[in-house]
Amino acid sequence: MNQLRAWTDSGQMPTALLCAADTYAIAFLEAAEKMGIRVPGDLSVMGVDDIEAGRYVRPKLTTMRHPLEAMGQAAIQAILQRIDASDDETPVKTVQLFDVDLIERESCGPCPQ
Repeated sequence: MNQLRAWTDSGQMPTALLCAADTYAIAFLEAAEKMGIRVPGDLSVMGVDDIEAGRYVRPKLTTMRHPLEAMGQAAIQAILQRIDASDDETPVKTVQLFDVDLIERESCGPCPQ
């Protein structure tokens, strides 16, 4: 709530927030409601995790779902490759990209005028 108050007091209110986790996004939804900020009318809020609670808050939370099982399997494979590598080898850094799913619900809308 402190951050929302600081933004409104300074006249620097964003039009959208992408929170690092659904729990943070839900906290912003609650704070916005207490302050009379309309979500998504005045502010769009999006989380990351797709936790079950996001389906039940008002407005329902827009979020991203990660392929956690595939990410875990990739991490295990990377660890096993490091274990199997000889002591002489320099570990190879790899980047692996994963598709995420956008779960569109009610907390995001068009940018306010």
